[in-house]
Amino acid sequence: MPLKRHLEMPGSRREAMPGAIRTGPYDPEERVQVTVVLRQRPSRKRLRSLAQVAARGERLTRAEYQARYGADPKDVDKVKAFARAHKLRASKVNSGARR
Repeated sequence: MPLKRHLEMPGSRREAMPGAIRTGPYDPEERVQVTVVLRQRPSRKRLRSLAQVAARGERLTRAEYQARYGADPKDVDKVKAFARAHKLRASKVNSGARR
């Protein structure tokens, strides 16, 4: 599903640092890695904070943690679709870490 337009996220635009100078054109073959942090999976019930979970001595498996606090699989799919549409590659996905 190719996206028709780009949406600039508030606070994402960065100005060059004072004293920075352009040294030349970019290398189109250079590999650049970025980390996308996704929102927490929406929940119909109010979840206890991780601090509360730990204070109660509750233990969660990785699967339980991911199901409660991880990224929504739909959001992960949207990021992957964006990457494909722009000839990018999602090299690692960690839904539990929401990255």
